[in-house]
Amino acid sequence: MAAHHTYPNDQLALVLIELRHPPTDPPARGAMTLMKELLSHWTPIVEQEEGRDINIETGETRPFSYPKLVARDRHTAISFLPDAMTVEVTDYPGWNDFYPIVHATIAARQDVSPVDGCMRVGLRYINEIRAPLEQPSGWAHWVHRSLLGPTTELADLKFKMRAQQHVVQCSGTEPGDLLTLRYAAGRGSIVQSTPALQRLKEAPADGEFFAIDIDSAWSDPQNHIPALECETVKQIAERLHAPIAPLFESLITANLRTQVLDKPLGNM
Repeated sequence: MAAHHTYPNDQLALVLIELRHPPTDPPARGAMTLMKELLSHWTPIVEQEEGRDINIETGETRPFSYPKLVARDRHTAISFLPDAMTVEVTDYPGWNDFYPIVHATIAARQDVSPVDGCMRVGLRYINEIRAPLEQPSGWAHWVHRSLLGPTTELADLKFKMRAQQHVVQCSGTEPGDLLTLRYAAGRGSIVQSTPALQRLKEAPADGEFFAIDIDSAWSDPQNHIPALECETVKQIAERLHAPIAPLFESLITANLRTQVLDKPLGNM
């Protein structure tokens, strides 16, 4: 099942896959030129991501810099970090069009500047649901009541909930699979536009939203490091992807489907 691709007014802010590998040097300039050519159908622009990492324990900062490939519309980015490669999209085309980018990225990296193996595969779908909150039921009109916490109990004590955040982790059907569900009501946004990767729709600065963030991941249960191969990653990724759409659908209401998700863009 392809997650979320059928709704004209999709609430997905970001979809990404991370392929973690043993630390290695980023691809050299010549290698990036070759990979740009191999991936030019999606990401024909080479850029350099720069910033500073903060050591939480010491407070010290250190600069980082790594290459990435970006689409002309800046809605797709492929990053090559020292210990991972990621494919991110803010205009999700559906699984059948998204995964070929992942496949091509793996093939290009392993053909041009190979890494030693695959330590983790992580697939993440971040939904920022934005809908009118004029109904007395509030978010319960749009998402399953189990996501809303003790709102009635707090209201009985004259408290008004301003924000909430919950995390649930579940073992998957296969050893090494782990699904993490994060959900929260908040203001602003989780996903921020960057120079390389722009949101499809910019969020109101103080607008209310409800986040449903599904992170489906695998790591080797025996702590082995298998080779990073296209077919192996495809099998893992398809298994990780399978529960994402059914889970999302189980957490929203028919009201959200008919009154928000199925509405053409611009009609909200």
